[in-house]
Amino acid sequence: LAAVLLVLCCIFPPNTLEEVQPMKEKILELLEVRKYPEIASLVKDMNPADAAVLLEELPEQNMPIVFRLLPKELAADAFA
Repeated sequence: LAAVLLVLCCIFPPNTLEEVQPMKEKILELLEVRKYPEIASLVKDMNPADAAVLLEELPEQNMPIVFRLLPKELAADAFA
C-alpha cells in the first residue's frame, strides 16, 4: 500500500502536498479522539490525487484507518 501511494505521490504536482497539509492536521486531531464519522465526512469529496497524497503523508498506523473511511469509488480512484 505504501509503495503504491509513494509512486502516485511522485506524479502529482508539489502544491498538492501543501493543499492537503491542513486536512492532514485536522484528521490527526480527529483520530486522537476517535471521531471517525467526522473524518469520513472530511474525506468523502476529496479528489483522488489529494486522497493519495493525504494517505502517504499520514503516519503508517493511521493510513489504513483513513483508507477504510474513504468512499469505495474514491479509494479505487486514488490508486488508478
